[in-house]
Amino acid sequence: MSKIIFGILILQQIALVDFLRSINIVPDKIIGHSVGEISCAYADKCFSQEEAIQCAYWRAIALQEGACVKGAMASIGLPASQLENSLPSGTYVACHNAPDNSTISGSPEQISTLVEEFKASGTFAKIINSSGYAFHSPLIHCASNFLLEKLRNLLPEPKERSGKWISTAFRQDELVTRDAKLASAEYFVHNLMSPVLFQEGLAELKGNFVFLEIAPKPILQPLLRRSISPSSVAMTLPDDDKEVGGAAIHKSVGKLFLNGLLPSFSNLCQAAAKLPVEVETPSLSSLIQWDHTTSWNVQTEVR
Repeated sequence: MSKIIFGILILQQIALVDFLRSINIVPDKIIGHSVGEISCAYADKCFSQEEAIQCAYWRAIALQEGACVKGAMASIGLPASQLENSLPSGTYVACHNAPDNSTISGSPEQISTLVEEFKASGTFAKIINSSGYAFHSPLIHCASNFLLEKLRNLLPEPKERSGKWISTAFRQDELVTRDAKLASAEYFVHNLMSPVLFQEGLAELKGNFVFLEIAPKPILQPLLRRSISPSSVAMTLPDDDKEVGGAAIHKSVGKLFLNGLLPSFSNLCQAAAKLPVEVETPSLSSLIQWDHTTSWNVQTEVR
C-alpha cells in the first residue's frame, strides 16, 4: 500500500510541476514536507522524472524489506518543544508542523492511548493514516541500510541543491555538511529517518509571498494559514479536488493571476487559433455572460 500511495503522490506532483513550468510559473523558493522533498528535488532539477519516481518506490520497498515493526502516527495540537520532554519512552516527535501543531510517532498501542489522553485534557489529537508505519522516528531505522544501498545505485553522482530549496530534513547548523548540500542517497535516508522540520523551514520565508501547495488535497492549508504572515497568500494546486477535469487547475491559475503572478495563458491552449477565421464561423459573443455570484480580491499596486 505504501508504494502505491507514494507513487501516486509523486506522479501527481511531477505532473503539476511540469504544468507550472509550461505556463512559466517559476518558484522563488521550494519547500517540502516528508516525502514531498522528493518532489522538491524534481522541482529543483536535481532529479529526473524517473529518479523521483524510483526514489519514492525504493522508499516504500525499504519499509517492507526492513521488516519494520508496526507503528502509528497522530497529529497533536501542541508545539514540538512542549512535546519533546513530555512524551513517554518509545514515542517521538516526528514532524514540527506549526507553532501549535506536531505529529508524533510510536507503536499503535502507545499512540492510541496518547490520543485519548490528549483529547481528555482538551488538546486536539487525531490518528493519521501512515500505512502502519511510525515515520521519522527510530522505529523506521530498520529500513535505512536497504534504502541507502538502492538510492546510491540510483544516484551515483548526486546534484547539489540550489538555494531555492529550503531543507526540512536538516537543522540550520547541519546545512554545511555534504549530506545536506546534495540531493543524494544520504539526504533522502536522513529525510525518512529524522523529524520533519517544516515549521523551521517556513520561518526561512521572509516577507509577503504566494505559497502554492502542490498536492491532490489541501492537507497543509490550515497549518500554512496559521504560520505565514497574514498578508501572504496560501493556496493549493489543484484548487478544489471536488472539481471535475481541469476546472480546478484553471481556477488555481486564475488565482495566481489575481495575486500578482503572470502565467502564460496562451500556453493553456492546445493549438493557436488561425486568424482570420472563416466567414461562416458562428459567433460566441451571445453565449458569454459575466458571473457575479462570487467576489474576487484583485491585487493592486501600493503607491
